[in-house]
Amino acid sequence: MEKIYTILKERFSFPDKLLFANVATQSEIGPNIRTMRIYGMNEDGSLILITKTMANKWKELQENSLIALSIVSEDRSLQLICRGHVLLENGPSPQAEVYWELIRPDLRETYERMENSAIPPTFGLVTVRPYFWEILELKIPHKESIKMQWHLQSGRWVKNNNL
Repeated sequence: MEKIYTILKERFSFPDKLLFANVATQSEIGPNIRTMRIYGMNEDGSLILITKTMANKWKELQENSLIALSIVSEDRSLQLICRGHVLLENGPSPQAEVYWELIRPDLRETYERMENSAIPPTFGLVTVRPYFWEILELKIPHKESIKMQWHLQSGRWVKNNNL
């Protein structure tokens, strides 16, 4: 979605600056939330996260592919909420090679390596395919604040004008 990419670029300086989101997943005992780095955004608007395949979040996403993310600006005046389904991939692939290079060297050392592969099988790519976006921009006075929502319907983004 072009509007989201523009906001991420202009207001968050992404991808030049690191971007983090609070990420919610669901386990059998209830919801879990943690902070994760957003490593990229594909042309189709999907977001790329990285984790180890032994991590609880990977296991939770294997069981339930629904995910929610909240991205908040440093001054807390802008919040983006994304809901989506995930596609999980692990091990070597052209996309994995790109994102493997973005990981700090000290973190790479924590992955279990195979002798004949540059990308460990425990390296997990989480591709978030959004079906909902919300933008909340807080202003003073509050009545000038802006809230916008989009839902993916039949492959097209539809703006909710009833806010």
